[in-house]
Amino acid sequence: MNSFDTLVTLVKRGVQRDDYGQEIMIDIDKRQVMGIRESLSNFLYFSNATAGSKLDGVYLIHQVEYAGETVVEIDGIRYGKIDANLERR
Repeated sequence: MNSFDTLVTLVKRGVQRDDYGQEIMIDIDKRQVMGIRESLSNFLYFSNATAGSKLDGVYLIHQVEYAGETVVEIDGIRYGKIDANLERR
């Protein structure tokens, strides 16, 4: 059985106006949770490639930990898409 052994930082982003009135994206909140790195299936890899995006990895976190964040940071690298597939395992 897999254990939650990977530290994952969930980042909630928002919009703020700078001194010139332009909207800029800022980090509103950062939280660290534990996750599991899953192996990437051929189906996920090729279906994402067909859609024009590159899937780097799959990380699972507990459903109660997810609060609508749009960015995930793992080992100092930011990834910009979170698929909130809330299936039970």
